Amino acid sequence: MVAVHQWGTTPATPSILSVVAAEGGKALHALESPAGIQVLGWSGDGRALHHALTRGGLGNIWEQSLTGGPARQITHFRGELIRDFDWSHDGKQLVVARGHLNRNIVLISNFH
Repeated sequence: MVAVHQWGTTPATPSILSVVAAEGGKALHALESPAGIQVLGWSGDGRALHHALTRGGLGNIWEQSLTGGPARQITHFRGELIRDFDWSHDGKQLVVARGHLNRNIVLISNFH
């Protein structure tokens, strides 16, 4: 199976998390995706999708069951954004790359 995050065609159109068959591309699952997803991955048992979601400037990892229903928050970080994450092969340990985003805008005028 392959997980795909399909962005909405407009800001008002919801994004979709799709799971398709690796061979043949047949759609197996389609779930509405919340805004702010940054990273998408699989649960260790393959029954759910895990995604990093940014809300209010905070990044956390959520689990969305392929059978539907509400997503379940896995981490409860109180700061920083999630850049990437992955589970150990046995599904017992999680590695998370976290940090913040700096943006600086500088206006240089009368520059000759």
